[in-house]
Amino acid sequence: RIKCSAKKPARTQSRETFSSIFKAMKQNIILTFFFILIMNSLNSQSQLFLEEDKHWVFLKHQENDAGINILSGFIVNMQGDTLIDGKVYKKLYSHNLKGTHNCQFPPCFTPNFPYEIEYKILYALVREDPQNGIIYHYNQVGSTCMGEYELFNFQQIAGDTINECVREKFAFGDKDGLVDSISNVYAFNAQRKVIHTTGDGVFEGLPFSSELKITEGIGFDLYGFFAGTQDELVEVCFGSLNECNIISSINKVEPKSKLKIYPNPVYDRLNIDIEIKIKSASILDSYGNIIFMGDIENINIDFMQPGIYHLSLILESNEVIITKFVKIY
Repeated sequence: RIKCSAKKPARTQSRETFSSIFKAMKQNIILTFFFILIMNSLNSQSQLFLEEDKHWVFLKHQENDAGINILSGFIVNMQGDTLIDGKVYKKLYSHNLKGTHNCQFPPCFTPNFPYEIEYKILYALVREDPQNGIIYHYNQVGSTCMGEYELFNFQQIAGDTINECVREKFAFGDKDGLVDSISNVYAFNAQRKVIHTTGDGVFEGLPFSSELKITEGIGFDLYGFFAGTQDELVEVCFGSLNECNIISSINKVEPKSKLKIYPNPVYDRLNIDIEIKIKSASILDSYGNIIFMGDIENINIDFMQPGIYHLSLILESNEVIITKFVKIY
């Protein structure tokens, strides 16, 4: 007896084959869709600007036409927060770096390594909106741009203009301070957005317009936080003080010697009264920028803008004293 098996009609076989191909294509499309969603999600995750255990290392250039002179160095990191007008701002502190001037004609500062940090002063009050990629600075000093303004905005696109409070510090012409383009690069151990713009690209000599970059989570490639300064960003380290080779020798100096400065508030001349001889004196603004170094006899500060300043004294005993004063009109 011969067994006969019924063959499916060719049309039915074709339909089943098409159905299986369609299912496979559908699965591939779904997988591809989810892959794209995941990649877009990863690409849209902004790199935080304000992080614990993050240290910016700066060298401060001397403002002159004689060449490249390094005056000093400092490290900035985040320590605590404060509440202003219902908003929480992170407190960033500037720590002075110890180092040497190993040259015939100083200044030619070279920081010690491992880094050694001394006293600290408040550098900036900053808050971050990570969902929108915006970093805000609360300005307490000066006559313009007081209060909160937009420091960096990584949601901007080509053709946008950088916030005027930032732009005015480095722009020469109408085209400076515009967002030329946005790129994604691998830098500082992460994938980061980079804003490309133009502005003052030199520390000494005649200024000229050149490319400037603002890196997500880092700041300006040249200036660091605040455009137009003499501060050069040389390193950003992620980790504890020990992991970043930072030795904290003095966190905060409590003066042993009795110091009197007067008048305070002061209009034009600041007087210093102390028992011990002073080796050096400097005045720093709220960003940690040194705006005066020199003779302590009747310091003329008439050139300074109204605001809060720090007077830093190094005594003959190597004691460091830091005190605040207020400059008025």
